[in-house]
Amino acid sequence: MTDKNTTPILSVAKKKDLDLVLKLVRAFHKAEGIDVSNSTLTNTVYPLLKKQNEHGCVLLINLGTDVIGYVALCFGYSIEFGGRDASIDELYLKNEYQGKKIARSVLADCKSLANGLGLQALHINVSSSASKLRSLYEDCGFSVRAPYATMSAQLGAKT
Repeated sequence: MTDKNTTPILSVAKKKDLDLVLKLVRAFHKAEGIDVSNSTLTNTVYPLLKKQNEHGCVLLINLGTDVIGYVALCFGYSIEFGGRDASIDELYLKNEYQGKKIARSVLADCKSLANGLGLQALHINVSSSASKLRSLYEDCGFSVRAPYATMSAQLGAKT
């Protein structure tokens, strides 16, 4: 294989990619045991596919001509970090592409993209029991912000 075929390329998903993105999101959610209704997925993914929106974007991970995963990059704002920031809300690679150092390249590209957008910080959550992922994220320049832990409160009606 040439470098062109082994180096992942990120591309911004567009409205026309909705069905493909939803298929990837469903695969990720199934693997992670996340239960979200189809209507909620459609209603929350679609805004990320609109051109120039304030919410964020979905980046398709391409390897050659194949789409092998996605990254959901969601924008926020942080006083502590000095302005706009983003979270990698979801990062998914199809099973056959995991463990091949593709995620490392994807994370580097995400950091570069976020920096290019003028963002001040990029965040990612990892389970405390996912030692391999945590090690990967640390190798890619992410660090635990001790003594902080992400805590969440679900708001509104869950559909």
